Amino acid sequence: ITDKANKWEWTFFPGTDVTAEGTVSDFLSEREFSFNKPGKYTVQLKAYNVIDSANSANAIIKGNFVIVVDPCIPIISVTTSTDVANANFTLQDNNSGKYIIQNKSDVGVSYEDFTKELGVTYVNYGATYNFEMQRVSNINAMTRKIWIDWNVDGDFEDAGELVASQASGTSMNWTGSFTVPDVTGAFDAITRMRLGVSYGTDPNHPCGANGAPNSNRIGEFEDYAIRVQN
Repeated sequence: ITDKANKWEWTFFPGTDVTAEGTVSDFLSEREFSFNKPGKYTVQLKAYNVIDSANSANAIIKGNFVIVVDPCIPIISVTTSTDVANANFTLQDNNSGKYIIQNKSDVGVSYEDFTKELGVTYVNYGATYNFEMQRVSNINAMTRKIWIDWNVDGDFEDAGELVASQASGTSMNWTGSFTVPDVTGAFDAITRMRLGVSYGTDPNHPCGANGAPNSNRIGEFEDYAIRVQN
């Protein structure tokens, strides 16, 4: 915000739930902060040169600039299974043919969060992506679903956020595709894609038994970080 600056002061409102991470110094032009409570945060950045702070100072304020959501942790209510599970997930750009996610996961685990381990996967407005989910055995029938929180409000309940759904069956592989909405239907922000597997004809809810008591008695969930961009 000023080319003379050698000191940068960050202020957050509210500031009680914001923690500075990494090297803590106002003499660094790039800083990291963690937000420990869901909500909207206003951000102020003041920059100046310590030799001539009065004439070099400049500040910018962005209201509700950071929005922190707290998505539900999905729950399997009875037990996990190595059969009613997902063992491999791929996501492919339909236009280029490039695989942007290729992930083998553990089976028999109720919930795996890959948002930090795999980092952010970028998708484009209006683009189509092909997916495949694979299981290691097909003794029991199960359903599979994929949700994406397009409007970044912390849930998967809004229109269009169930991007793919498979009826109960015993197929080893499930393939399909989905198209990213335009700018009116998706935010340019990091959000979550959630995969859900549920036994038989039991309901398959994005929060599992955490959102609907009779849902997802047996199965598993996986989360991935997605960012929509132009």
